[in-house]
Amino acid sequence: MTLLMALAVTACATTSPDEAPAGASGPYQPGAPGEAGQSLSSQGPGALGLLPHTEDDVEFMRMMIVHHAQALEMVALVPDRSARSDVQSLARRIRASQADEIALMSRWLERRDEAAPHVELSTGRVVQDTGDHAHHAHHDDHHGHEAMAGMLSPAQMDELAAASGEEFDRLFLEFMIYHHEGAIQMVHDLFRSPAGGQDGEMFGFASHVESDQRIEIDRMRSMLATGS
Repeated sequence: MTLLMALAVTACATTSPDEAPAGASGPYQPGAPGEAGQSLSSQGPGALGLLPHTEDDVEFMRMMIVHHAQALEMVALVPDRSARSDVQSLARRIRASQADEIALMSRWLERRDEAAPHVELSTGRVVQDTGDHAHHAHHDDHHGHEAMAGMLSPAQMDELAAASGEEFDRLFLEFMIYHHEGAIQMVHDLFRSPAGGQDGEMFGFASHVESDQRIEIDRMRSMLATGS
């Protein structure tokens, strides 16, 4: 057998450099010629090609999850209290969009090995794992997050829950406008931070939050003005 034929036979008998070996799981990076490849799942976020993130980015995502959770808590009140079909339609849109964004933010954090608050999407209840114990936060225990822009106080949430009919619809729109304005303020605070929102994924998401909330604010102000 010639040397060329021997090399060909050897190459056919070995694993392709682009293929993961049997038993490997997750993303796999082939090695250089003559070197073993490696699984990227245990190499940290950088090995997956993720851009560096900052503490400001992490804090924004965590706090925005909690902020969105209160919006879900607000829209959960709508079906039993609202007298307006357009308010009910708006609430369904807010529920769908903010639930999707909570899922996106949670994935962003988890892919970077950062803890993410867990939200019960049907109620807006937040489970925050502090590392020592799980803390269940309903609106009566949101005082720790009231410093966030746009967050309603427990008294405001109680006022909304106690209302019905036209009074509920008015309060819901007024409170949700205030809540959305707070989310926009959080985006502005992120962009004003020294290194926050610099990578494309973070910048794109935060910009989307701002534009989406502005559109809904305009719609809600029109609904308040016209009463329909």
